Amino acid sequence: MLLLGRSKIVLLSHVAGHSVALRGPALILALETTRKLTLDVSTYETLFQQYRSHMNQIEAGDVSSTHALEWYASQQANPVTLDREWIAHARRDAEHISDKLEVELRGYTTNLIKESIRVSCHTPRPSAGGEWRVASDLVGKAQPGFELTFGSLWLRWATAIWPSTSRGWETCLELFDA
Repeated sequence: MLLLGRSKIVLLSHVAGHSVALRGPALILALETTRKLTLDVSTYETLFQQYRSHMNQIEAGDVSSTHALEWYASQQANPVTLDREWIAHARRDAEHISDKLEVELRGYTTNLIKESIRVSCHTPRPSAGGEWRVASDLVGKAQPGFELTFGSLWLRWATAIWPSTSRGWETCLELFDA
């Protein structure tokens, strides 16, 4: 089974949490995978804290697994250290990506609002007299102090379509209750 990315990190973390004998090697692999494949600083720091905790337990004599003790003896020459340079680089890259995505989202939002206004204000609507009018014509007839909202636009549009029926407003509301 070939695991990549986040799945590999989650599986290694699970192994580290459930096997004392494999905790050290699993945490080292999880740390390396996190550094190589992600910009997730918080996961890296959490895994490193678990690694240091495991090393401290072995040093204190709280671990009796022979495999864990053999692994610890082999790691004495080359212990894992917190890579502060990678952390700074990852935070900088993540902030750059986040800023870029925020600018792109703002652009999409602005374009969506503009398109929504364009479609709603320039789409012909039938009036009571049978002629077609656009919503901007309805807004132009507003009274002083009239607040332009979606509800007020809908109200003017509904008045233009159903003025002749005695149950006009009830019919309009029934359409939206369905």
